[in-house]
Amino acid sequence: MESDGELVNAVVAGNVEAYGLLVARYERSLCAIARAILRDAQLAEDAVQESLITAYRALPGLRKPELFGAWAAVIVRREAHAMAQRRPQLVALTERPAPEETGLRMDQEQLLAAVMRLPAQEKQVVMLRHFDGHAVADIAHMLGESVGTVTKRLSRGHERLRGKLKEFRP
Repeated sequence: MESDGELVNAVVAGNVEAYGLLVARYERSLCAIARAILRDAQLAEDAVQESLITAYRALPGLRKPELFGAWAAVIVRREAHAMAQRRPQLVALTERPAPEETGLRMDQEQLLAAVMRLPAQEKQVVMLRHFDGHAVADIAHMLGESVGTVTKRLSRGHERLRGKLKEFRP
């Protein structure tokens, strides 16, 4: 499995298929980020698509190709917030929609909200592991980190999630 840095460099060199691999690697977690902000599955998919186009165009300027996933997450967050402001009649960020409106059960919404409140590095590994289904060794390779570092971040993320989920319980 190629690292994010290797794939980004391949895309910049003209290998369009490499971008497809990056998209496949991060699409689920990017959708989860957008859905947490927009609370609408279709709007979230639109935000991700716009963000992936923006990221593709800006890829040659990415200074640290190995951080593609975190960079793409920032782009998705910005696009989702911008979309929410452009479409206030469709998205009410201050109101909590009924679970059937988002396509998620209430416990899934709470879990997603808790994951989104994790520190950036923990959030990234938790989302790659549990939303995108990557193995710890693959995550380590993608991020250019050791397996031990990824395992430690996952462990800390899980511990924080347990604490954050207790906040949701009555």
